[in-house]
Amino acid sequence: MVAQRLSIEGKVRPFPGAVASLDHFRYREAEEVEARMVVEQPTISLYCLDHANRRAIFVETPPDVNLTHAPFYNIAQYDAALGLIAVSYDTVHRLAEDVALEPQRIILIYNVGRCGSTLVHNALNQIDGVCSIAEPDVFTQLIALRGMGGSNDAEVSDLARDCAKVMYGGARSGGAVVWSVKFRGVGIELGDLLYHHFPEAKVVFLYRNAVGWAKSAGRAFGIYDSRFQKALPRTQQFFALFNPLVRAYSTTHTTPMPPVELLGSLWAAVMDRCLQLQGQGVPMFCMRYEDLQTAPRQVLNAMFAFCNLTVNDPAKIDRIVVQDSQAGTRLSQATLQEATSAMPADDVVALPGLIQHYSAGLTPTLIVPHTFRLA
Repeated sequence: MVAQRLSIEGKVRPFPGAVASLDHFRYREAEEVEARMVVEQPTISLYCLDHANRRAIFVETPPDVNLTHAPFYNIAQYDAALGLIAVSYDTVHRLAEDVALEPQRIILIYNVGRCGSTLVHNALNQIDGVCSIAEPDVFTQLIALRGMGGSNDAEVSDLARDCAKVMYGGARSGGAVVWSVKFRGVGIELGDLLYHHFPEAKVVFLYRNAVGWAKSAGRAFGIYDSRFQKALPRTQQFFALFNPLVRAYSTTHTTPMPPVELLGSLWAAVMDRCLQLQGQGVPMFCMRYEDLQTAPRQVLNAMFAFCNLTVNDPAKIDRIVVQDSQAGTRLSQATLQEATSAMPADDVVALPGLIQHYSAGLTPTLIVPHTFRLA
């Protein structure tokens, strides 16, 4: 099986949070290589899809760069990329067929964002034999590719399955026995497809009170900054690719969503999808940010037990718990403490009504079924 090496001549990503894309590189085609290397060499990892040309793009990174330690896998891949390898979809499917899969050793972490999921990711990486990655963007792309009404679900489903298998195979070749992936907040939109292919995988869901979440998200992403107002239409257009509520609003309104409606729709869509997955019989371990803040070790230990994981060195977990999981990034605690914009009181009051408008069964303080409760 043959793949195409691409030599990087420049990096042109518009901003750090942009969804991974081949367009973020200037490159030229180089020599052909053996495709199997993308699942056998630990310095090569799946980065994104070039769907227009029906190929997957892998990045080569230096051997001293540990991508699993990064709070944002896709950003670390981009920053460290030395070269690219393009593999056709047909070849990806063939490579995936050769991966010996143990689905019970896969952990899928869905979340609303701003809820402690990076802490969970970091804690998992302290356990012997676990390889956890945070926010690989190939799955984010697949959500955007998934057509409304499921018109292309078959293709997206096959790609989700085989991209996961190839990434799992790469982790196993690097010595891991358990592979965990923490998705972006929109990742739960693939939950039904991944459950179809990996029903034995361990599913974890993190969430938090809607008001606390909205205040945190608004501060983290500057939604109430005056500068953000100019970017609001573009931001809405971006989220419409992944969020069904934002997409529905965009098709029925000619004006941008008010910030509080954007925040409410982002929270409600994820929570609603969690309840839908549970209704479809997906077993999951759910945890609240508030409980993770109050008793982190108790909550983490319960999650480890759910995932059949053994912690041989508890001190490693203790050290992770007291650290800022996103230190050194634009979402670090130090950076967010400098944020000056806050959610207006009127928006705080309006949020519960908006959430119930989006989904009658949701409330800002909802505790979803199968949530771990502190003793």
